[in-house]
Amino acid sequence: TKAQKIYRKLFLVTGGWLEALDNGYRKVLYWALTHRRRVVVIVIGLVVASIALTPLVGAEFMPAMDQGYIGINVTLPYGAKLEETGKIVNKLEEFCVNIPEIDLIAASVGSSSGSMGGLSMGNPENGRLDLALKSRKERTRSTEEVAVQLRQAAKEIAGAEIVVSGQDMSSGLGFAGSPIEIIIKGDSLEVLSQIAT
Repeated sequence: TKAQKIYRKLFLVTGGWLEALDNGYRKVLYWALTHRRRVVVIVIGLVVASIALTPLVGAEFMPAMDQGYIGINVTLPYGAKLEETGKIVNKLEEFCVNIPEIDLIAASVGSSSGSMGGLSMGNPENGRLDLALKSRKERTRSTEEVAVQLRQAAKEIAGAEIVVSGQDMSSGLGFAGSPIEIIIKGDSLEVLSQIAT
């Protein structure tokens, strides 16, 4: 039948390829076994060449991804008042407003240096800004380039340690959680309950 003829042709063709591959492999193996010194020299040369080219190629265990999120941690000396931290955070916020790549700004004062999703109470010397950039198509600069500009601006602000870092969406950034988060502090549980409801 036609089907059998087609299968036979395919079998002959693939069989020829496999036979040619097997013959080639045998020849290479035979040459390698009869020229062991040359093989060792070639292998050592390839290893040395690959090591020498490593600085030119460059490598990262986990390549950086432009997620469009930047976090800014603000830390004042221990014992600083909430108002002082607020002033520093406001200065940074005013600067961020003028950066065209920034689409959304979320600021918090009196929090821990962690992400917005895990604020801790009673740290008036700490503040944080979470920045969401526009989509990559809507901006000409990368997240890291914007972060570099923010770091330069942070150097001009005295009285606080300011750390600017790019973030991954999976790092627990506040934007990934609820759109609005309100934390109420106070000494009276009854008053806090009334405000919360």
